[in-house]
Amino acid sequence: MRKLCILDSSQKISLPGGSTPLQDAPSVSKYLPRALWVFLILCIAVTAFSWAFAHVYYQRTQFEDASLWLHDTEDTFGDFSCYSDLFTSFHTNDFFFGPDDRFAYPAPAAVVYFWLYSMGPHQLYIFLGGIITAALAAAGLFLRSLIRRGIAAWQATLFVAGVTLSSWPLLFLFERANLEFIVWLVAALGLWALLRNHPFLAAILFGLTGSFKIYPLVLLALLFQPRYRWPFLTGMAAFGLSLLTAFWFVGPSIPTAFHGTINGILGFVSNYAATAHSELRFDHSFLATIKQFASNPPWNYQDFTTLSHIYVPVVAAGATLLFLLRVNKLPLINRILFMAICMVALPPVSYDYTLVHLYIPFALIVLAAVHASQSGANMPGFKRALACFGVLFTPQLFLFHNDFALNGVLKSLAMIGLLVLLARYPWTDSAWHNADATAGAESA
Repeated sequence: MRKLCILDSSQKISLPGGSTPLQDAPSVSKYLPRALWVFLILCIAVTAFSWAFAHVYYQRTQFEDASLWLHDTEDTFGDFSCYSDLFTSFHTNDFFFGPDDRFAYPAPAAVVYFWLYSMGPHQLYIFLGGIITAALAAAGLFLRSLIRRGIAAWQATLFVAGVTLSSWPLLFLFERANLEFIVWLVAALGLWALLRNHPFLAAILFGLTGSFKIYPLVLLALLFQPRYRWPFLTGMAAFGLSLLTAFWFVGPSIPTAFHGTINGILGFVSNYAATAHSELRFDHSFLATIKQFASNPPWNYQDFTTLSHIYVPVVAAGATLLFLLRVNKLPLINRILFMAICMVALPPVSYDYTLVHLYIPFALIVLAAVHASQSGANMPGFKRALACFGVLFTPQLFLFHNDFALNGVLKSLAMIGLLVLLARYPWTDSAWHNADATAGAESA
C-alpha cells in the first residue's frame, strides 16, 4: 500500500545527484505600489480643490453662475445640442453653405449627430447614459485586470474608483456632452482588438474613428509594419469607404458634401486655431501653448493665421520622423502612448475632454508597473510618468493671471515629458508583449 507523505514548509526535498533543494515559490504581493496611492491622493485633492475654487471664485466673487466647473449653467451639455437647428436643413445645400453656423466636422460625424438627434425627447439622457456606461465598463475591465494580477480586490477597487471619480477629462466630457465620447469608444475598442490579437478588426475600427475627426487616423500607424501590411491597408480602405458613404448619405450630392466638409473644417480652424479664443484655457494643444504666451504681454499677438498654417505640417513632419526613427522600434505600450499623445496634442485645437484617450496607455503602464513590482523590479521612469499623468488627469484652472491660464500649458509640458520618457524607456508587459509578437504572424 502506497503511503502519502506530507511535508511541512520547513522541510527540504533532496534531489538525486546532490542537487540544490527546492525552494518555496515567492508570494505575489497583493498591495499596489506606494507610488500609485500617492498619485491617487494627489489627483483627488487637486480635483476637489479646483472644483471648490470654481464655485467659490466664480459664483461668489465674479457673480457668475457655474455648472460643474467654469461654464455658465445654461451652457451645460451645449456641445450635444449646438447643431440641432442646423440639422433642420440636413440633406440640403444649406447644411454646409447656409447663413448660420457651419458644421465643423467630417461627414461621418454628421451621420452620428443625425442618428443621435433621431432618438426622440430623451436623446441627451441616452447620450449621457452612454458616457456613464462606457466609463463604468472601462473601469470594470481595468479593475478586473488588476485583480487578475494578484492585487487585493479592495485595493484595486479603491484605486480604480478614485481614478474614475477624479477624472477631469471624463467630467469635462460629461459636462460638455461632446461627440468625443463616440471617438473615444471606437478608438478604445480598436486598441482592445489590437491587444487581443485581432489586427484586422483593430484596423477597421481605427479607420472608422479616423473618419469621424481625422486625427484618430494616426492610430493606424500602430500597424505600420511589414507584418501588419494587410490590416493597415484594410484600415485605410475602411477610412475611405466610411467617408464616401457618409458623403453620399449626408448629400445632397457627394461633391457638395465633400466641399462642404472642407469648408466647415477650414471655418473651424480659422475661428479657433488662428485666434486666441476665449476657450484657450481648456486647450492643451502645442499650438495653444504658443498662443497662450504670444497673446499676452509683452507681445499681445491676436492673429495666428500664418502660424496655424505652418504649425500643422511642421508638427506632422516632426512626429513622423520621431516615429520612424525611434518609436516604431519600441514595445507596444510605448507606441500606444505615443499615438495617444499625437491624437490629443498635435491638432491645432484640442480641448481637455480629448485627454480621455490617454487612459488606456495609462492603464497599460500601471499594469506593467504592478507586474514589475511583484517581480521585485523597478519600472524605469514610472514615477515620472505618473507625475505627468497626474497633471493631465486633473484641472489646473485655478492657476491664472488675467487672461494667462496655465491649465493648457502645464498639460502640454506634461505630454512633452511623456514623449521623452517613452522614447527613453521601453515599457514591456508579458501579456501585451506576447500579443504584439504573435499578432503579426496571424495576419501574414
